[in-house]
Amino acid sequence: MTPALVLVMLLLSITAMPYAQWAGVVAVAFFSGLWILANGPMEGAVLLVVAPTHGLTAGDLVGLAGLAIAGGRGWVLWRGRAEVAPASAAADEGADEAGPRPDHGKMP
Repeated sequence: MTPALVLVMLLLSITAMPYAQWAGVVAVAFFSGLWILANGPMEGAVLLVVAPTHGLTAGDLVGLAGLAIAGGRGWVLWRGRAEVAPASAAADEGADEAGPRPDHGKMP
């Protein structure tokens, strides 16, 4: 039951991630890592043998995919913040140079 619950939480966090922004990225990464640790009963076939007693299984791919999704979304959020910061700084500088804005005939 525990692996199934972790998988459900992973899927729910992936669907909620765009709305939760950074908290969603952290949740997806957390549940992906937890899935890799807890998926023992649901692992499936061994795809790649790393050592005689360790290998990459089909169940591990779910956790790796979740980590890739979290990493990709985190990259997009980080790049978006990096691109917005210079633009907002430039807008702030432009506002200082332009002086006060006219009220264009608005009544008090």
